[in-house]
Amino acid sequence: MNASTTLPALVLGMRSDEWATALYASDMPTRRGEHSPDQIAAWIVQGVERLGGEVATWQRSQDFLKVLDIRDNARYEAERRRLFPKPRRHDRARGAAYGLCLDLEKAGVRRHFPTVRVFLPVDELGDLYSVEVPARDVEMRRRIAVERAGRAA
Repeated sequence: MNASTTLPALVLGMRSDEWATALYASDMPTRRGEHSPDQIAAWIVQGVERLGGEVATWQRSQDFLKVLDIRDNARYEAERRRLFPKPRRHDRARGAAYGLCLDLEKAGVRRHFPTVRVFLPVDELGDLYSVEVPARDVEMRRRIAVERAGRAA
């Protein structure tokens, strides 16, 4: 398999948590089965379209990443079910995303997600705090801000 040439650039540019989010929204069967990387990628593209595009898919995956920080099991499950009402399907989507990561690794496809340094004000004196964050997150937040500004105009 030459995954780098057969999988869409959209799919290769997404992280596995985004893949799982898109797979959950797709026609991917919930029952276990062997599926080619190309088929999984097609479901990812379908899920992205169903969720309203790349930015909406990224946002939903970010919402779930926040849920992972919840230490109270009952609250975690409630929030998870709010985002993904079918836990078994969500588990299957996460497993398929992980499997695609492994397939790409076996095929020698290296995905690199660059980071950028962001400077944030700490106090009124002008002190700054800097942190490295994924460039994709910065780009998605920029796209959301542009969308909102366009709606407000």
